[in-house]
Parts: sequence; C-alpha cells; structure tokens
Amino acid sequence: MFIPPTSDPRRRARIITSEIIALSILIIAAMWVMAGASIMAAREAALDRTRSEGRNLAIAFEDEVSHILDGVAGGMEIIARRMRAAHDKFDIHDWASEIPLLSSATTQGAIIGPDGKLVSTTLDPSPQPIDLNDREHFRVHLDGRSPGIFIGKPVVGRVSGKTTINLTRRVDAEDGSFLGVIMFALAPANLTALHTQIDLGVHGTLTLMGLDRVIRARFNSENPDGLSGIGQTVPSDAVPSIVPANGGGSFVKASAVDGVLRLFTYRRIGDYPLLVFVGLDLAEALAPFRAHAIMVAGIAGLATVLLAGFAAFLIREIGRRTKQEIALAEERSRLRADIALRQEVEQQLRAAQQTLHDAVDSISDGFVIYDRDDCFVMCNEPHRRLYPSAAPLMVPGTRFEEIVWASLDAGWYAGAVGCEPEWLADRMQAHDHPAAPIEQRLADGRCVMVCERRMENGGTAGLHIDITEMKATEAQLRQSTNNLNRAQRIAKIGSFERDLRTGEVFWSEEIYRIFERDPDTSPPTRDELLTIIHPDDRARYQASMAASEKGLSTPPLQFHIRCPDGSLKSLFVEFDLMLDDEGNAIRRVGTIRDVTEQRAAEEREAELERQLFHSQKLEALGTLAGGIAHDLNNTLVPILVLSELLLRKTPEGSAEREDLETIVQATHHGRDLVRRVLAFSRDQQAAKARVDLAAIIRQALQMLRPTIPATVLIIEEIEDVPLILADPSQIQQVVVNLVTNAVQAIGGRMGTITVGLSTTTRSRSSTGNFTRLRIVDTGCGIDAETKNRIFEPFFTTKAVGEGTGLGLSVVHGIVTNHGGSIEVASEPGKGTQFTIFFPVLGPVAVSLEPAAA
Repeated sequence: MFIPPTSDPRRRARIITSEIIALSILIIAAMWVMAGASIMAAREAALDRTRSEGRNLAIAFEDEVSHILDGVAGGMEIIARRMRAAHDKFDIHDWASEIPLLSSATTQGAIIGPDGKLVSTTLDPSPQPIDLNDREHFRVHLDGRSPGIFIGKPVVGRVSGKTTINLTRRVDAEDGSFLGVIMFALAPANLTALHTQIDLGVHGTLTLMGLDRVIRARFNSENPDGLSGIGQTVPSDAVPSIVPANGGGSFVKASAVDGVLRLFTYRRIGDYPLLVFVGLDLAEALAPFRAHAIMVAGIAGLATVLLAGFAAFLIREIGRRTKQEIALAEERSRLRADIALRQEVEQQLRAAQQTLHDAVDSISDGFVIYDRDDCFVMCNEPHRRLYPSAAPLMVPGTRFEEIVWASLDAGWYAGAVGCEPEWLADRMQAHDHPAAPIEQRLADGRCVMVCERRMENGGTAGLHIDITEMKATEAQLRQSTNNLNRAQRIAKIGSFERDLRTGEVFWSEEIYRIFERDPDTSPPTRDELLTIIHPDDRARYQASMAASEKGLSTPPLQFHIRCPDGSLKSLFVEFDLMLDDEGNAIRRVGTIRDVTEQRAAEEREAELERQLFHSQKLEALGTLAGGIAHDLNNTLVPILVLSELLLRKTPEGSAEREDLETIVQATHHGRDLVRRVLAFSRDQQAAKARVDLAAIIRQALQMLRPTIPATVLIIEEIEDVPLILADPSQIQQVVVNLVTNAVQAIGGRMGTITVGLSTTTRSRSSTGNFTRLRIVDTGCGIDAETKNRIFEPFFTTKAVGEGTGLGLSVVHGIVTNHGGSIEVASEPGKGTQFTIFFPVLGPVAVSLEPAAA
C-alpha cells in the first residue's frame, strides 16, 4: 500500500481509512468471487465424478452383457453346425450337456422348426409342438433378410412362463434350405450383478435398451429382478438417435419411466442393437457439492463480517497482513481441494482396475489384452497356464512378438517345429489383422482356438479357448461315420431317410455309389429317380411309395435302374415308417441293397440247370433214337434194293414204274431221315480247323438266296472277326437251318432276315472273347411255352409231313459241340432272334490244330 506523505493527520487518516475501506471492499469482493468459483468448480467436479462413475459402470455393464451375447452367439454357432449335420434330428435337450449354453443367464434354449412350431427345448426332453408363428423373433427370419442374431422385445415364454428376452438366429442347410430357428431365452435378472455389488443410491438405475427404444431390462434398488419398466418404449427425444458400435456418451434428463432427474451415461454393446444406460440421481450426485457450497459460503460470510468489523481499526500493516493471510488461506483451501480430488480420483481408478482384474480372472478360458503398441497389459491365470514357457514374460510392456518367440523357442507350438520363422510371420499377420478364429496345436497335445479383436483404443483383446475335448468328439464322430460307411460299402447296402413333411432326403455314401452319382450332389428328386428306374418297375414303385406315405404296410420292392453307362442294376429295397403320436407317417427310413451280381448268379445257376436237364433229355432221346434208327435202317435196306432192281426191269412209261419210283423216292427220304437220327445220336466229333466265320456265312447266304422268296429281304451286317476252331460244313448247316426256319416263319408276307456277325466280351452265361452270330427275322414269333421246347428232338409246330423236328436240335448240338452257346429272344407277332456265341480262337487252340492250315 502506498501512503502519500502528508502532514495532515486527518487527511492521512482519511487516506488510510479510504485505503483500508477500499482494500477491505476489494478483499471482500475477491473473496466472494473466489468462493463462487470454488462452488462452481466443486459442482463440476461432482458432475465429472458422477460421469466417470457412470462411465465405468456402463463399461462394466456392457462387458457383462457383451460376454453373455458373445457366448450365446458361440453356442448358437455350435448348435447350427449340429443342425446341419443332423438335418432334422434336432435334440437341444441332449446337446445341452455338451455345449456351453450360458446357464447363468439362459432360462432355456430351443429350436423352432421351419413351420413355426417348437421342435426341441432344454426345459423338456419331449416338448409339445407349440405354435410360435405369431412371435416376432420367429417371423423376422422367414424371408431370410435378417442375418445374424435378432434380439426380440421382452415376452412371457409359453414354455417357461417367465418374462424373458429372446435371441434368435436362422439356420440354413448347406443347400440353402431353411432348417429352422435357434432361440435362447435370457432372464433379465441374470444379465448383470452390478446393482447387487455396487451402491447405486436410492434412485440409481441400470437399463438395457434396444435401438428400437424398447426397454429390455431395468434394475434399481426396489426392482433387482430387472423388470421395472420392462417392455416400455421411451420417447425418441429421450435417447440419442445414432450410437456407433462400442460408442457412448452422457446427458442429464428426467427419466421417461419415473420422472426422476438423473445423469445418464450410455454405451452401445458392440455391433448388437442394444444400449446400456447407467442413471445416477442428480440430487444424490450433487449432495457433496451442496455441503461444500454451504461451507464455503459460511466461511466467506464470516470473513466478510470480521473484515468489516476490524477494517476501521486496522492500520496499513494490519490490512496488508490480513490480505496476505486471506490469500494464503484461499491458496491452502485450493491445495486441500486439489489434494482431496486427486486422492478421490486415484481411489476410483484403483477400484476400477480391481473390478477389471476381477472380471478378467472370472473368465474360465485364457484372456489377454495388448495395448495399441502391441505391448502386454494384462491376462488371467488360465492364459498363463496355456503357455507356461512364456508366462515369465507376461508383464506389462513386453511385446507380443517376444512372448510368442519364447513359446516357439520352447517348442510349445507343435505345428511350428522346423518352420518357426514362417509360422511366426503367419501368426503376426493374423494378430495384426484379426478376422476368423485360428487353431493352434500345443506340444502337450491340447488344441486351442484363438479369437482376437481390436478395441476402440487400438489395442487387442484375445480369448484362447481349449477345444481339445471338442476336437476329440469330432474325431470320434467322423470315425463312427467312416465305420458305418465302410460297413455299408462291404455289405453293398446303403441307407436313406426321407422326411415326409418337408420332403428332405438323406443318402449314405453307399447309395451314391450304388446309383453311380457324385456324393457332393444332392439326392435326386422323386421325378428324377423315376427317370432312371426301369419302365416296367415304375408303376409298382410309385404305388408302393404312395401306400407307404399313407401309413400302409408294403412288402420290400425289388426294381431295376439304368446306370449312366447304360447297364442295368437290380436293387432290393426295405424300409420302415416312423409315426408321430397321432399315428401319422412323418419319416421313412430304409436300406437299398445292390443284388445285381446275386441275381446274375441265380440266373446262371438256373441256366446251367436247364442246360443239364436238356442235355440229359437229349442223351436219353438220342439213345432211343439211335436204336430205332438202326432198326429202321435194317428195314429200309431190302426195300430200297428190291425196289431199285424192279425199277430197272420195268419198262419206261408203265404205271408200275411210276409206283416203283414213288417207293424208291420215299425209301431215299426215309434213309436220309435215318442218317440224320444216327448223326444226332452218335455225338460224333467234327473235324475242326481254323476257319473264317464271315466267309462261311457269306457262302451259305449266297447258296440260299436262289431258294428264298422275293418277298423276303436278306440284310447282311457281317463284320471281320477273329478266326475260330470249327467244322465249316456244320457251321454252314447251322446258318442254313436257321435262315430256312426264318423264311418259313415269315411265310408269304413281306419281311426281312438280318444276319449279323460281330465280336463281344460277354454272353448271358459267361464272359470272355466271343464271336456273336445273330439271325433276326420279322416272322410270326414264338410263344413262351414253345420257346422252352424248340431244341427238343422231334418237336415241331409244322403240319405232319412238313418237318421232322430235328433242325434246331441239330443246330443246338453243333453249337454245343463247338464250345458255344445259343440264346433265343422272341414274342408272338414280333419276330425271333437267335444269338450264337462261339469262343474266339486263342493261343492254346492254335497249338492244338497245327495242321489245319
């Protein structure tokens, strides 16, 4: 203070008084300004403290709900894979024992079928098919335009009877067909435990709200079950319009539910359409501020009274000292406030860190956090146990790459041994750009799935899950499937299953092999299956399928199919029907067995029996015919000799000579008949040589053409074929007999006779290299009864005197004597085809006939 020199004491007194008054006024004004600033600072500090507390609670609340939702998403993915593998055998009640379903928050897990009816639930092993078509959480998935998880509004469950929040996800099969909807019902009371662990005050609230502004859960001291205001829709001006993933903020507003003025802190839960709100009563939050304001105002008022009372009596030094003391007091007050505020902030920070550590340690799987510089921040004990060799380096500040190198040096990663640099490069790439989970095989045999994601602050959070048991279960399932497929392949029996309600069909690998189809394609539809079934079997197959779908019992269906290479297969089908509680057929299961080889063997056995019987009959008839032929020959010789002697002595032109010529001619005919019978009965071996079958057939046809009527056209389809061992005259006799029979079958009508010669590798009775001779006519044909007897000696359908019945018997004997076989195909009115198979000349046959050339 400057006091101008003066000799007037009053003036000096006035000056001093004026200075003291002015100084007092100045001090009082400054004191009240500082008091007001202190009060405002205290108010802002209280609000900041409340915001910080609300933000920490919102983060913790978000972490709890996000962990639950991520667990639900993981559980849904596992169930979705089970549904795709099981097709329509959905049993979530049985799967719950193997799949983590977050039992602490989930009241039930369920599967809803494509028809909107409940298929399976964790609450009941045999649930009623409740219709859920009216539920929003099912209807949003019908058109397939709602990908991912849908979080519905709170509803009262029809099975559990509780108010729940339903999370649903659509599941499609590999081919895109709709398998159904997975539903997890979450109890609001189990979404968080913060309201029971932290004092929110009388009016403090925790709220979970969707982006649709509908309250999913609301906790306060009076309603710890989370049902306060649940299901209400708040006004659009009461919540922020746009919140990015993992974003948040705060605002002060009166609650739309109960009207209490609160400071709200909110955060969005990842990519989920949910917001968490922490509402702290503003009056409770500002209570410390009011006490501080009252105290500061009281101190300032008291100082003002003291300063005003003593101002008149203070001299300049007292005034200066008073001013200094006031300044020092204010400074000390500010210092004390700053120290107290700093201590309070540090205490809150320690509490938040402890809460974070407790939350991380509560995770059963390995959990680790790295900062934006890729340095270690923290992890839980399960993570340290997974990587014991690198555990000493898991301290704040250690880089991720150093920790991984420590495990690599210890050989802890089984898949990295021998290629550590390349493995590390791939691992760093996956760590820097986290996307899909990766699997790691550890040296102790365990398998770990690593899921990493970037945080808002640029750091990385990783979850390391031990999936050893899950991989073992998958391996056992694959082994069981392989064993079943191997057993079906050995037995040549495939299994199938058809859902009669949805039309979905499952085929085992063996059925794909039987039908010669690609296993990666879907089973054929009913119409496609009918196209490959033999036309003769289609009507019977359709009738049997229709009867079975009506619940009628049908015997097993044998039918034939045509393979892509044109061959036919014989299949034997057996199936059974599965009925619902009302007796309606809902599923058809059965087996298909390839019996082609079995049927072929049975046919070969029947053919051999028929040939044996025929040979035995021919042998007996031949013996009888031989005896009769000898007697007839002895009888005809004297008749022929005496008739020829009389003929020589009888004059030309006489009636007796004409009679004798008739007798001689008839005797010659009888002698020829006897010779043919003797040739049939003696079973003489022909003189065989290497012959060109094509040349022999052409010569026979050339000889026959003059005798064939002009109404019959001969068509030659003769190819060059390998040589065979044969008697040329007997082969020619075979051709002549068959062509002559064909001409007689055509009669006086227009017709054709096709003579074909080619090579083949199989006949009806055997396989190998054969020359195939075909003689096909367009004659009258042969009925089944006659066809079975045409090779019998003396059997003929011709009138008396027109045939002996030995032509085809001789043909059969010649073919059999040459090691061949003969087949007949004919129907009345459709002509006849004779097919003869001669074995091709081989190296052994050549050596047996060196002189045939």
